[in-house]
Amino acid sequence: MRVYETLFIVKPDLSQEDANKVFEQFKELIVKHNGKILHEEVWGKKTLAYKIQKFSEGYYFLINFEAEADFPKELERRFRLNESVIRFIVIKIDGKKFKLRNQPKKEETTPEEPKETVEEAKNEE
Repeated sequence: MRVYETLFIVKPDLSQEDANKVFEQFKELIVKHNGKILHEEVWGKKTLAYKIQKFSEGYYFLINFEAEADFPKELERRFRLNESVIRFIVIKIDGKKFKLRNQPKKEETTPEEPKETVEEAKNEE
């Protein structure tokens, strides 16, 4: 099984409920083909950088999933057949980079000088 990420944009003239139904259809398709959904995000309605099929907005959806190597071709075929999807991309994720990307970043800390406690200050007096 390989790890993939897909981002697709649904037509803005659909209601939020209908757009979510399209999202659910693709999630079910992944699971139906023995895939495993690792992460999903609904970004909602966003303005496009440029017009696509005369639309300036669209509903954005992101899914990270595991699937067999031949499944992305089938997924892309289904995206093309679905008239509600105006743009899509499916990419293979490098497992090492994917794990690193999902981990929280370590905050850089500078070494702090020890602070005197109240008791130490009293002892010095």
